[in-house]
Amino acid sequence: VTMVQSTKPVIAVCATRTGCGKSQVSRYIINHLETLKKKCVLVRHPMPYGDLQVQAVQRFETYKDLEKHKVTIEEREEYEQHIKMGTVVYAGVDYEAILREAEKEADVVIFDGGNNDTPFYMPDLWICVADPHRAGHEAHYYPGDVNMRC
Repeated sequence: VTMVQSTKPVIAVCATRTGCGKSQVSRYIINHLETLKKKCVLVRHPMPYGDLQVQAVQRFETYKDLEKHKVTIEEREEYEQHIKMGTVVYAGVDYEAILREAEKEADVVIFDGGNNDTPFYMPDLWICVADPHRAGHEAHYYPGDVNMRC
């Protein structure tokens, strides 16, 4: 297994294809867990468009953090809704270092997979979101087919 183990519970929200609604599902789960007094930290699939050494571990809690890390429009679209809810978001390219930082402040780690990637972290709960308008894609597109089977 190539997934990093966490010391905290991990919920992975993945999909059969890109654009299925993973981020909305992640926000729903976070809202629910917060009603149970659980502190959630979201780890977002990386979008490494710049200097990868600088982007090893990124933490977003405020809108100023978006400017600090010089995020792209695509990244801003993904992170802003979580920041607006008060959820800390981690991203970057050093997956283990990101997880270790997230574990310091989370009761539960939520992995919001980009596109249709499989989780980087061993999940305790692996949720796969499917698109009803692309029926059959869950069986024919990699790695979304892996998400569906797990």
